[in-house]
Amino acid sequence: MRIKIRTKLFGAFAVVLALMIAMGIIAFLLMENMNQANEQAIQKMEEIIFFVEREVDHLQWVNNLADSFVLNKEFTGQLDHTKCAFGTWYFDILNGEQLSTAPLVFQEKFREIEEPHRKLHETASNIKAIRADVANLDANTIALQIYEFETKTHLAEVRALLDELNVMLGEDKQALAQTVASQYSYAKIILIVMATIAVIFGAIVAFLLNRQITNPVNDVVSSLQDMAEQGGDLTRRISVQTKDEVGDLAHWFNAFLEKLQTVMIQVRDSTDSVTVAAEEISTGNQDLSQRTEEQAASLEEISGSIEEMSSSVESSSQHADQADQISQTTMQHIKKGEIVVKDMQDAMQDITKGSKEIAEIISTVNDIAFQTNLLALNAAVEAARAGEQGRGFAVVASEVRNLAGRSSEAAKEIEKLIKASIERVERGNKLMDETQQVLNEIIRNTQQTTDVVSEIAAALREQTVSAIDIRKAIDELNQVTQQNAALVQQIASSSEAMNGEAIDLTKLVELFTLEENEA
Repeated sequence: MRIKIRTKLFGAFAVVLALMIAMGIIAFLLMENMNQANEQAIQKMEEIIFFVEREVDHLQWVNNLADSFVLNKEFTGQLDHTKCAFGTWYFDILNGEQLSTAPLVFQEKFREIEEPHRKLHETASNIKAIRADVANLDANTIALQIYEFETKTHLAEVRALLDELNVMLGEDKQALAQTVASQYSYAKIILIVMATIAVIFGAIVAFLLNRQITNPVNDVVSSLQDMAEQGGDLTRRISVQTKDEVGDLAHWFNAFLEKLQTVMIQVRDSTDSVTVAAEEISTGNQDLSQRTEEQAASLEEISGSIEEMSSSVESSSQHADQADQISQTTMQHIKKGEIVVKDMQDAMQDITKGSKEIAEIISTVNDIAFQTNLLALNAAVEAARAGEQGRGFAVVASEVRNLAGRSSEAAKEIEKLIKASIERVERGNKLMDETQQVLNEIIRNTQQTTDVVSEIAAALREQTVSAIDIRKAIDELNQVTQQNAALVQQIASSSEAMNGEAIDLTKLVELFTLEENEA
């Protein structure tokens, strides 16, 4: 069953909160019961105090009655037992509902007060009536006797009943006090038990949360620490069996490691391909450099031949005055030589054009090598980061493969152009041989026509100028060939640099531990 961390935490805190609420409710109920018992005890105490006050009132009432005939003072006390302070309170309680809630024994004792209280007030009425009889000389004596034998007797009865009621109220108060004490002890025990249960449950919840959350998190941290300390082991996996967010973290991090390992394997394979391509380019450049040097040597030989031809033409012009008829034949050979030289010039132009194409292709290869160097550097940086930027390795690897392919195609084009240049040079050599033969015939004919040099001198001078131009063109072609050789050397250096960068990238990839069966 999948339970999220949030649900676990909310559930644990909800149970703890429920325990706290239950403790609060129980404590509130217990305090409410204790408060009610205290209020009842206070009420009992107030009733006892009230009975004592009423007893004091009757003592004062009796003292006033005694003073009326002892000190010959007028008695001002209430004679009606229902209207005195005690009587008013007594009959209110007696006729109300408050008395019905008291125990039956208390009710009986309370009702017994009515009769002696009534008789007590009757004695006062009798004493007052006797003293009012002026003709009775023994009025004070009779009043004193009534006071001593009747008034005090009824007063004692009332006080005795009030004392008994006070005792009952005191017993009730004591019982309520004991009830409060027992409720306090019970509440204390209940709260201690509830607090103990809450502490135990909190410890259990803490233990479960630690096992369900903290331990898996520690496992993840430990696995990541081991991977970091072991220098980028991409074959390690985080083993977490929980089905919460920590489990999801471990699962997706393992998936990330799978993707990263795949990318690093592809980078490693692409780096190997780039290394092989760089070696092939370097080998092709060496071959191209050698052939370019051979072409330069051939051009130097052609230049020397042209120089010799120019000397021969100059020598022929010195004898032009002596070869009139022979010059006609010589002119035909010269025209043929011009055609051959023109063909040679066309061939040399083709060589020049091919050399320019070679320069363009070499420039393309140089650009590709430069871009490959930058991409290889970017791949090294991406490998160093090895974080969430792992996807960049795939892009870098793809670009490296594309650039390697372009380099290969450029190398093939260079090879084709070099072959074509060789063929054109061979053709130029052949034409130069034919030119040499024609010029030899011209030389032989000019030797026989020394008398007619004047007619062909102009033509020979033109040939001399053409030979000089051809020599300049050959020199320029030789210079271009030397430049091509220098560019080939630069390409070779760039290829070696690219090969070095690929090797460095391979070393960086080797810092990560990868599965060999996926390589």
